[in-house]
Amino acid sequence: MNEVILKVEHLSKTYKSKKRTTKAVDDISFYLKKGETLALVGESGCGKTTTGRIIVGLLKSDSGLVQFNNQQINNISKRAFRKLRSSIQIIFQDATAALNPRMSVRKLLLEAVRANGDTLADENKIVEELIKNVGLSINDLERYPHEFSGGQRQRICIARAIAMKPELIICDEPVSALDLLVQQQILQLLKDLQKRYHFSYIFISHNLAVVRYMSDRIAVMCQGKIVEEGTTDEIFTNPSHIYTKILLNSIPKIGTEFKYSRDVDLEDDTKYQEIRDKGIVFVFKINDLSSLNISDEDVVVIMSNLLNNAIEACEKCRGDKIIKLKIVIEDNNAIISVKNTYENAVIYENGEIQTTKILDTDEHGIGIKNIAETIRKYGGSYVIQNDEREFYFSIMIPLVKSDF
Repeated sequence: MNEVILKVEHLSKTYKSKKRTTKAVDDISFYLKKGETLALVGESGCGKTTTGRIIVGLLKSDSGLVQFNNQQINNISKRAFRKLRSSIQIIFQDATAALNPRMSVRKLLLEAVRANGDTLADENKIVEELIKNVGLSINDLERYPHEFSGGQRQRICIARAIAMKPELIICDEPVSALDLLVQQQILQLLKDLQKRYHFSYIFISHNLAVVRYMSDRIAVMCQGKIVEEGTTDEIFTNPSHIYTKILLNSIPKIGTEFKYSRDVDLEDDTKYQEIRDKGIVFVFKINDLSSLNISDEDVVVIMSNLLNNAIEACEKCRGDKIIKLKIVIEDNNAIISVKNTYENAVIYENGEIQTTKILDTDEHGIGIKNIAETIRKYGGSYVIQNDEREFYFSIMIPLVKSDF
């Protein structure tokens, strides 16, 4: 369908505090067609969630225009926006905060069904179908939110949003708390419902595999701006902006391709042995680095900081302990990516990542300033991302030093 259901023009939003002013959304414009999925992607703090919350009326913008079905919906009164409640829904990342703990699942879903105008004769049947469609049972309808796991609570939130039969759904990291099997089930459900009812989705996610599966088009956000926009195939096969290229290479792929031209055998490397000795699963992909223009000393600075931090984070995990390393040459760039599981809060302060320890109050960083200085020597860039389970650090360095 070619009908434009949502139009965003020159949207901006600034957060102000006593210490700083942050331009969360900086003059962005995009559109969404009926029945289409547009993904907003970027690292944490890039402005994608703020954008979604402005669209759904939870935040006011500083400037710009948001039109839904040719009607302005940003910065209008709560009473005026209430009329649009059934047409625009949002699925939050934090399902616990989104559910009333005093209401059973049946009451939560009945409230949504009734708000949509369904008849009393049909409402319980609709509720039972909703709960089954998100992978829960009819018996779960009599339970309360605190009796469910985090993933199950998110499925209840999705069922409630779908119950409203909206035209537009803002999906803000809707499957990030779910295991892989349930993720696939929920994503397929969203796609099936979209095909049946022609829902339009704004899909906010850091997970590029999910984005590729769900989206028709992608808008890449960086520091509040949209730096690149295109079809999903265009973004994944022919990205033009360097930030997009970094994002696409920020998640190491599982593999064992191993060829290192500097006469270093990873199997004999002490860091590799340390990782294995501590019971951490180590997955790596390293290809021919003969054209790499980074000195051995600088490689050590980068890798020792990245791996030391990953090891420390994994040691604190009570669940899976996994480190994935990727060092490859792609499109005339050296890509160095580390991805690891973690459990404690990640704090970014004064240009460094701080890791909060469980047994003492000392905090220390991984030396991002040192890494950043090293990267800048070679005209490179880096991206930091994290979700509830995993932390990413990805570096891109051109083979020929640039001046940007």
